[in-house]
Amino acid sequence: MRIDDPARARAQARRALARGDLFETASSAIPILLALQKREPGNAQDAQLLAKAQAALLAQAWIALAGGDDLASLRFAQRHGSVLRALWPEHPEVVRYLQAVDRAGQAFDEVEAGDRALRAGLLDTPEQGALAHYRKAQALWPALARVQQGIATVQARLIAQALALARQGDFDAAYAMLARAQRTRDDDEVIAAARASIEAARADRIRRLGDEG
Repeated sequence: MRIDDPARARAQARRALARGDLFETASSAIPILLALQKREPGNAQDAQLLAKAQAALLAQAWIALAGGDDLASLRFAQRHGSVLRALWPEHPEVVRYLQAVDRAGQAFDEVEAGDRALRAGLLDTPEQGALAHYRKAQALWPALARVQQGIATVQARLIAQALALARQGDFDAAYAMLARAQRTRDDDEVIAAARASIEAARADRIRRLGDEG
């Protein structure tokens, strides 16, 4: 970017900074300030403005990272991270943010892997099952809502399989499947309701066998 009028460019950078336009285009605050620094190295005004831009970018970055569970929010946070990584890779707050956004990216990857395993019917298979991937994502980013949704879905499908086994009369397998469902997450009410359904099916089977006997 060529700077012909430093005072005018500086005013443009201030306006961009005031409206939160930090890095997306050549007329954003940070590109202008970097060009000003190249034209007038050591200018105190530019250094002060760039420090403000750095602080604003970090604030935006943290808000973007906390802004939601969707992939678009993550990509927006990662774009902020790319700028911070390129300009201030050793700044302590930047390092902390980059670690956080990298963990978030890994968590999303694990959630996507969990979703694929779920579609393939791999529920609580060790290492490769949906639950294993969701647990890894949970360890990386505990607040990620999609993790909780995924784990709840795994439990719901295991319970559905347990109830199907009970309807078929295979109660040992039904109780074993219910135990697997119980290990996925703490939800005593859901497990108790499923157990009651299995026990009701078992009692009905015993009654019918007695009637037929």
